[in-house]
Amino acid sequence: MCPHCWSDSLLWDEAGGVGTVVSFSLVRRPNHPVFNDEVPIVLAEILLEENVAMLARVLDGIPTIGARVVLASDPETVKRYPLPAFRLAP
Repeated sequence: MCPHCWSDSLLWDEAGGVGTVVSFSLVRRPNHPVFNDEVPIVLAEILLEENVAMLARVLDGIPTIGARVVLASDPETVKRYPLPAFRLAP
């Protein structure tokens, strides 16, 4: 739903997979023991270049606010993390 007008008339559009970290949180106590070896888990608000915000994991390190990130699209990462995950941009 649109967060401004609450309309459910939305369309899918493909994004480029590049964005900026707006905010993040370090999860040190995961909800399930299967994630214990991955702490701290970085959960971040990512503002995509298309001006769309989303929540996603940042996989390789703790970012700073304003850090550039790119969608992790290699087959191994996509298989391990079924939801979008990002890496810090070089």
